[in-house]
Amino acid sequence: METATMTKIRVAIVSADAMTRAGLQHYLHSDRCLVETSIDRRDADIVVMAVDTINSSTMDLIGELSPGNSTRFLLIVDKHGHADFHLAVERGVRGVLRRHQCSRDAFVQALLAIADGAGFLPPSLQGVLMDQVRRMTREVLVPRGLTVPELADREVDVLRLLSYGFNVQEISNKLSYSERTIKNIIHSVMKNHNFRNRTHAVSFALRSGLI
Repeated sequence: METATMTKIRVAIVSADAMTRAGLQHYLHSDRCLVETSIDRRDADIVVMAVDTINSSTMDLIGELSPGNSTRFLLIVDKHGHADFHLAVERGVRGVLRRHQCSRDAFVQALLAIADGAGFLPPSLQGVLMDQVRRMTREVLVPRGLTVPELADREVDVLRLLSYGFNVQEISNKLSYSERTIKNIIHSVMKNHNFRNRTHAVSFALRSGLI
């Protein structure tokens, strides 16, 4: 039951195509947790961008819309091309949906996951991102003798599942831990390593090749 205190997720939609924008607005207005805001107001919790592909122009536009990399982005793309997903994550991209897979349910699920601090990437892009992270670790970090803080096995397991877009309840079921235990693990990881939020923790683990 909706209450007056229900937290609304403010979403701005950016699309050069009027039909695409109208379709995304229809999806957005179908869920009472989501509310549309103008990109000009700069108060969006999440910005949805519909683009042909993820390239340097996309990254430049994201930089213009969020100079401090503080805004979270969901990209709706025709193809992902040869994007630098590590840079995309650094710029605030937290989810990617292929246009042909962007159903109403997938769109809403992606927004709710991102608002909850998780990521939302299709399996094919998760593999691309992990390959890029491993390559960076092998070619940049290791030759420079850089090391990263160690994480316990169960901390790594939780961060990995967060990176796949699972919520606390789903992670609890998969790892056979209580939801309280999962929340405590997440809190401990963020506190011990000074991460700002779950997304920061997952991004660190990906960059470091831990997951």
